[in-house]
Amino acid sequence: MGLPPRTQPTGTQSASSESAAPDDSFRAIPLSVSPILRDGFGGPSGIRFNGNSLDATIDESLSCCGKYSLRNTHHKSIAGVTNDGCMIFAVNCIIASRNYTAMGAFDRFGKPIPLTMTQKDLLGKYVPDVQKLMIPDIRKDPTVFGFKSTTNPSLGIYIDPANKQYVFHFNGDIEDPNIKTHASAKFARDGKFAGGGADFVATNDTWTLKGAAKVDKEFKLSGHSADLSYASGKWEAGLGYEQSGKETTRYAKVSYKPSPAFKLTISALPDNKPVSPPARFDFSNKPPAFHDASTIQFKAEIFFR
Repeated sequence: MGLPPRTQPTGTQSASSESAAPDDSFRAIPLSVSPILRDGFGGPSGIRFNGNSLDATIDESLSCCGKYSLRNTHHKSIAGVTNDGCMIFAVNCIIASRNYTAMGAFDRFGKPIPLTMTQKDLLGKYVPDVQKLMIPDIRKDPTVFGFKSTTNPSLGIYIDPANKQYVFHFNGDIEDPNIKTHASAKFARDGKFAGGGADFVATNDTWTLKGAAKVDKEFKLSGHSADLSYASGKWEAGLGYEQSGKETTRYAKVSYKPSPAFKLTISALPDNKPVSPPARFDFSNKPPAFHDASTIQFKAEIFFR
């Protein structure tokens, strides 16, 4: 809870004003730190920071923040009182190589208020963003391991031991409109290009557009696809195509879902081809896999919860 500091506040600005107190009017609160260990009592473990705004120091040389490391996690907190009696604080945690920061403010009467941009910048000087730019990463499809950046756009560098290749991944997101992009390139150990591809997804409230393309080691287009879908209420519709080599698959579908437990879909697949008949003499006890080669398909789904 925020309380007035020992000295009489000199500012007349409100705590939510954009012209918050400058650095020299921020008086840090000495914080004590203690762990919370409840393994044997069924509760979560954690860190507790304690302090009192009445102890806000005027001499910055006497001020301090709280730091603690617990089970390979690192935590740091800073709290202080501004010139107008507002208390602001920040807590920074590093857990599993990821950086998490929480900030907040209280006015002189103890009421929570939003932080101004000036106050955020001020707290950021005491609790900087120390998130690692590169963190270890493992991709399971296929199984490769390496490092990826934590920025947007991000870059990943991996080693594919099964195929003896180096893999580079690029990802980027744009929030408005919501567009996600991905690109990858593979290189052999001798540095020669071994193939790559790119794809994107763009969405809004009802529409989704997808596209993808792949190239081989000679930079020739080996496959591409596109998909456009629409969803509103109980209805969904979509159409698209996928081409791989000389094979092309076009499709269109309409779905109706009157309840969460039932869904009916009608699909048109003009490029479906019948499966070759099985060998005349087949002594296998395993029946052949079913393949629906019809160009118009109906599918009813029932969901159980």
